[in-house]
Amino acid sequence: MSLIRYSVLALSVILWNSFSIPALRAQTTPVESAHGTDIGWQWVEQFAGSANTDGEVMALTSAGGYNFSSHLGLLVGLPVYFVHNSSSTSTTTATSVNGVGDFFAGLRLSFPNPAVNYRMALTGTAPTGDSSNGLSTGHATYDWTNHFDRKFGRLTPFASAGLANSVPNTVYFQQFTSFGHLVHFEGGTALDLVGPLSASASFYDFAPWGSQQVFSRLVAKGGRPAGPGGHGRAYELNQQTTGGADLTRDDGFNLGVDARMSVFDLWAGFTHSVHFDLNVFSFGIGVNMRSLIHRAGGA
Repeated sequence: MSLIRYSVLALSVILWNSFSIPALRAQTTPVESAHGTDIGWQWVEQFAGSANTDGEVMALTSAGGYNFSSHLGLLVGLPVYFVHNSSSTSTTTATSVNGVGDFFAGLRLSFPNPAVNYRMALTGTAPTGDSSNGLSTGHATYDWTNHFDRKFGRLTPFASAGLANSVPNTVYFQQFTSFGHLVHFEGGTALDLVGPLSASASFYDFAPWGSQQVFSRLVAKGGRPAGPGGHGRAYELNQQTTGGADLTRDDGFNLGVDARMSVFDLWAGFTHSVHFDLNVFSFGIGVNMRSLIHRAGGA
């Protein structure tokens, strides 16, 4: 499975086989240790970020949930964003925005099978963030993602497809939030390296349709542009933009490395967005607080 996929969903993060939250991976993945699914109450803290020529977007996400079994789990959480505009043009000044994002809740299903493993994540968000700072769309959003993979020795090819009404943060942290229908796809393979270390490579595609709204994290309401707006980057020009599918259309590829341990998950990756002509570097760390507390209690 992808390690830098933010499809993102959007860290990677502590991906499908561990605990993932809307920092750079799917918002509704199960809470698992490096050895399998932890049954019962869960608590995970995650810090992740992405950086490119436009600036940096980072998030500290607290999430909790309950795994009823290895097949069924629920998850709720809230991210706090830290956004910095690099001011790459002579007409702008660097700005920073910090604030709470959208509250999210999700349902996750997992069905391992010798032929192919299947996982499903259904996530909804409530507009608790500030849309004028690009930390929310101002609307309730959803994402329904289906993931398939099969292990062949050290290789694990995977594919995922989803339906959403907001661009997911599963490949990287965009410098905007969006509101509008789209489907998203990703396919690639993961490779087990040494011990807990693995690598991944994948291609992704976001295919929106109909009216789209973009809420910039770089431009203040009524403020000056944060960049030239080339390659479809409308979020560099205005705080809010309404238009067609090209506003949020995107495709590209990801490369990543991940180290999953019983308590910690560390990852780093590179994404090239073809549509926006962006090179993005991402990183993250996730801490399974339940496992950490149990270990401290047993020490």
